[in-house]
Amino acid sequence: MKEPAIEFLWSDAWLLLAIGLAAEQRPIAPLASVIELADGIQHAIPAKEEMDGALGRLQRAGYIRHTREGVEFLEQGRQLVKRPNRVFRGLLDRQDAIEKALHAAPWSATYRPQSARGEEAVHVAEEEWQQLMARYRR
Repeated sequence: MKEPAIEFLWSDAWLLLAIGLAAEQRPIAPLASVIELADGIQHAIPAKEEMDGALGRLQRAGYIRHTREGVEFLEQGRQLVKRPNRVFRGLLDRQDAIEKALHAAPWSATYRPQSARGEEAVHVAEEEWQQLMARYRR
């Protein structure tokens, strides 16, 4: 039996781009770096539910691997984010291209970050998330 298609959200594209940028510095990107870059892209800190949902969906699709050390950016994810024959005007243009490639549901005024995890498992423990947020806000 074929698995159902993964229904990506716009925030999955946002976080995949942040993971890709963070992975340019090291093979496994720490979540703190992903959060920092996500904020730099959208001028917003992702909600824990957005992170959990994105990590689950992107991992199931084969774009990343989430480990205790952080997020490993896999070749399939690298190809999607880099899009070799595409010229990007900026980060939001890149995010938009990733959204389209994922066939992600676009942002709308009805989008609720608190529901972005959907049916995905918890990938970041609450205590770890609180520590990440406390460090980031300092």
